[in-house]
Amino acid sequence: MRLKDYLALKPVTVSSARIRDIAHAGGSMYVRFRNGRVYRCTPITREIWQSLIDAPSVGRAFDKYVTHNSNVTATEVQITD
Repeated sequence: MRLKDYLALKPVTVSSARIRDIAHAGGSMYVRFRNGRVYRCTPITREIWQSLIDAPSVGRAFDKYVTHNSNVTATEVQITD
């Protein structure tokens, strides 16, 4: 994925020690971590997305709704210039 294509998704900057920003597109969510890695997580419902946006701790919500959710698959995406 090209960086401009990722940025076209209009990622939301979040307050998290690990996560830089997140973007939702269709049934997928893209998560860019502070270490530079980007993951595509699927399937992500609008309810999960809204729970992440509304959470007081995005990192904890990410762990609860994505990391520890056996129905969600995360795949690393390479971002190129």
